[in-house]
Amino acid sequence: MSELPLRIKDGLRMPRPAVRVEIVWSNIRARRDRKRPTLLQLTGFATACALLMLALRVGVPSRAGSPERSGSPQLQALATGTVPAPAGPLRLQDGSPIPALRATTQPLQLTLSDGSRLTLSANTELLPRDATNARMDFALLHGCVLLDVVPHGPRRWSVDAGEVQVSVLGTRFRVERDASGVVVHVERGVVRVAGALVPHGAAELTADQELRVPAVIDGSRAAAKSGATRSPAQTFEGELARATSAAQLLALADRARIAGQPQSAALALERLLEHHAEDPSAALAALTLGRICLDQLQAPARAAQALELATRLGLPQALAEEGAARLVEAHAKAGQTALARTAAARYRAQYPAGQRSADVATWAKTQ
Repeated sequence: MSELPLRIKDGLRMPRPAVRVEIVWSNIRARRDRKRPTLLQLTGFATACALLMLALRVGVPSRAGSPERSGSPQLQALATGTVPAPAGPLRLQDGSPIPALRATTQPLQLTLSDGSRLTLSANTELLPRDATNARMDFALLHGCVLLDVVPHGPRRWSVDAGEVQVSVLGTRFRVERDASGVVVHVERGVVRVAGALVPHGAAELTADQELRVPAVIDGSRAAAKSGATRSPAQTFEGELARATSAAQLLALADRARIAGQPQSAALALERLLEHHAEDPSAALAALTLGRICLDQLQAPARAAQALELATRLGLPQALAEEGAARLVEAHAKAGQTALARTAAARYRAQYPAGQRSADVATWAKTQ
């Protein structure tokens, strides 16, 4: 291989004549000056762009309804900054949490923070189970409730009526529950009804459609068909022995309450808490057991145990204040003065302006 006439490293070390160096720098400055626009050129270019954009806006009419021009309402809201903040948990119209709802001798009507309305007929009990950005779940223990849900809202609504679960997004419908079963009637929109006794497991109802789901045939009805006779206590004991899931035990307790058998209802709830304390319905079951023991069985010490458990399991926000207040009541009526005062202090710390503050003060003071 022939050698290079001049190696690169040697060439770099050789001194350059001043004239050649100056020529090289002159060429570099010339190329650099040609690439750098002057201030006048920049100003002229910007003016031309502005005139072109103005001509396009004036000369081309906008087409209403065209997605490329006007965009959807959601896109327009994003562009203008008018998108509403994500909805928080649903509340009453005055901003307070949704409490346990009971209509005794008179109907009860409420408006919620999103404009939806609830109308409870007399002798109806409705409990909020879960209120979040995306869900609003109720449990209908007994009676009849009419729900007028604002359409196209961000939440999925559901009503648990024992053997039947009703879910919707926006509609007007009625759910009625008694000892004979459950009736779902739709006035507007579409609802989905699911349950073991619903034909094919689930059904969709539209406006003016109604579905009647009978209650589970218990042992007394089966015995009547076969000609045998069994006492209500024997019937309940058989059903309690066969109930294995939390849902079955909760439904059994609800039927016993509707039938006026609080002791049987309490037994079913205690079985649920003993075997299914991790179930999402356990806290509500403990609160319900506490109510039954206080209001119907006159067993305040038993009620206090149930309400303590409900607090530990974590009640929904809408029921937490009631659970805390009724725990004070239970301790006071059981003669546990120190525990009542401790529970009252805890209630006042959590709910300084609580709705049951006066009752809590009375229970903690007089016992």
